[in-house]
Amino acid sequence: MIKLLKNISPASIFILFIVMVLLRVPYFLFGNPLPPVYYNDPISKLLFNHLHFITNHILLNGLITAILHLIIALWINKVAIDFNLLFRKSYLPAFFFVIISSLYVEFFTLDAVTFALVFQVLVLQRLFALYKTNNALSIAFDSGIYIAVASLIY
Repeated sequence: MIKLLKNISPASIFILFIVMVLLRVPYFLFGNPLPPVYYNDPISKLLFNHLHFITNHILLNGLITAILHLIIALWINKVAIDFNLLFRKSYLPAFFFVIISSLYVEFFTLDAVTFALVFQVLVLQRLFALYKTNNALSIAFDSGIYIAVASLIY
């Protein structure tokens, strides 16, 4: 499977999705082993009060979370390719993110961690862009704003 992910092809994205769904099969079959999370902060309450129909349905919740994690994995992969973190282009960073995010049961459900993770990847992308530029103030400011928004959500 690693050989298939070492090259850039559309079939690799399909393989990533299949691996992610297969690793989440116990969640789909047996449900969430964790008690429901109740958020007390205002932004998470506002966000999750509108998403209660998704968070109550196990299959829909798991599929939407898997798709969001796949998008984040592909985004991390794009950051790794854009900033030459690897010697050649591959889907291995996305594959490792899928594996690591499937180790924790907390990542199987749609919650504030998933939304905060989007802003953390934005911070990572901006910090890598900081290395290539001469004007670092705006990039550092953007990174600080993204961290602030992520901390407000989670």
